[in-house]
Amino acid sequence: MHWLTQLTSSISKDLQTFTLGAILALGILFLVVVYLIASVISLKKRYNFLLRHEQTQDLGDVFSDHQKRIENLESREMDNREKVTLVGKALQASLQRVGVVRFNAFDDVGGEQSFAVALLDADDNGVVISSVYSRHDCRTYAKTIQSGTSGHALSDEEMQALGEARSNARKTRESVR
Repeated sequence: MHWLTQLTSSISKDLQTFTLGAILALGILFLVVVYLIASVISLKKRYNFLLRHEQTQDLGDVFSDHQKRIENLESREMDNREKVTLVGKALQASLQRVGVVRFNAFDDVGGEQSFAVALLDADDNGVVISSVYSRHDCRTYAKTIQSGTSGHALSDEEMQALGEARSNARKTRESVR
């Protein structure tokens, strides 16, 4: 009880200083309260933003749901990567390079009705098909191509078609890069 008497006597001696100190303390407390209210409002906005599309009001449920979605997306991404790899391998074996040469096989036949077509995959494997047109008949030839060469003799036109197909491959590779 003695301390209480000392406190009241100190306050009554210097009432003006005590009042000024109390007002200053209240002002500081007021600013702290305003800051805390602004922080709570900001946190509430962030909280509402996180829950804007959710049926629940529990952040734990929201985060758990988002984690499941992320895991699902990662799984689907791995599946898609595997599919892309398979498609890439299948594409290597598909015909993707074409060279066409039209020509007149004989002097008495015009209109470039004869032709040679080279069809190649990514490894330069495929076929050269030639059709030689004359006034009396039309003959068609097919020659296999392995690694860009044939086991059969190729005509100049067939070589030209093969060269076109192979140069188309270089153009395709450059445009992909």
